Amino acid sequence: MLVKKNKKQKNAVILLRKYKKCVIIIIIARGEYTFGGLTVKTAKFTICSTGIQTELDGGIIMRKEEFFSAKRVTGMAVLLALVVVLQLIGGYLKIGATSFSFVLVPIVLGGILYGVIVGGILGFVFGFMTLMAGITGTDVFTATLFQAQPVATTLLCLGKATFAGIGSALLYKLIAKKQDYVAVFVAGAAAPIINTGLFILGSLCFFQDTLNANFVAEGSNVFYFLIIVCAGINFLVELTINLVASPAVYRVIRVVGGKKKGKNV
Repeated sequence: MLVKKNKKQKNAVILLRKYKKCVIIIIIARGEYTFGGLTVKTAKFTICSTGIQTELDGGIIMRKEEFFSAKRVTGMAVLLALVVVLQLIGGYLKIGATSFSFVLVPIVLGGILYGVIVGGILGFVFGFMTLMAGITGTDVFTATLFQAQPVATTLLCLGKATFAGIGSALLYKLIAKKQDYVAVFVAGAAAPIINTGLFILGSLCFFQDTLNANFVAEGSNVFYFLIIVCAGINFLVELTINLVASPAVYRVIRVVGGKKKGKNV
């Protein structure tokens, strides 16, 4: 049953029709309405569906969805598997001291499709795998940092990756209210920027002595090593991959999410 919350407005014209298992709601009037668990804040004329969250002519549809719904859990599981596989593969592809982060693409996609929390979870898993590569000695660079300062290395690995997922998802959510296509590119660019930026900042704060003793060439300095030798080329490659993948990400979210706009928190 459709209930109009604002009783002062009586000129609403509401039509409900079933089309391909979706309920189409047409509302002519300003006001706020509820239909089941769906809340609709309308402009003068709004056409919407209970299966889609969007903005049309100023009307904003907000739909509550269980965090552990079957669809969400399945999508998260697929993206989580991609993060694991791509990180394992990327660990063997290196330029300089560090490896490429191909996993940023599914992390960005997860944040866009399922919200900030999921983006953070996927980022955390990426950071955890990076940390484990250092603990086990698979990644020599991370292993060297961990042996020198285990706590700082743990915080850096987990923090930079988690915030990359959170930050890209938040930026998408904010910008998608105005232009979702642009928001995908911004989110794609934000992930490597945040990931690399926090890595450089953390390294300068905690690991200058370790880097000087083990990686910085004679006559050079830590800043040059981090920007040019260690992270520079890797960052450009990761940024390029994310930007090139952005149109594909946009098509995926239109197919999977029905052109979602800043839906989940």
